[in-house]
Amino acid sequence: MGIFFRKQPTPRRYYHKPIYWDPAKEEREERQQRADAEAQSTLDGAYQVKLRKGDFRRMISNSELDERTRSARKANYGLIAALVILLVLVYIIIVNGGFLSLYFD
Repeated sequence: MGIFFRKQPTPRRYYHKPIYWDPAKEEREERQQRADAEAQSTLDGAYQVKLRKGDFRRMISNSELDERTRSARKANYGLIAALVILLVLVYIIIVNGGFLSLYFD
């Protein structure tokens, strides 16, 4: 009979207290909302986005993708330069007799 009269345990409640608060971000979002509301009231829904030929290409050329390709090209140029220097050294060694002339006369 003691089993039915016990207090049923309840799960603990989750309470998350935010650690980081960015007042600049909130102010920026409020300004954006006010600007959007003002623009909406002045345009009265007449604004439409129109894509022109080449807009996407221009957007890609100004993006991160362009940065990545530039850095990859720099790495490739360095690799090619090292390969050319190595080939020149091998050619000089072969033409002048190289290390074999040191051991065999």
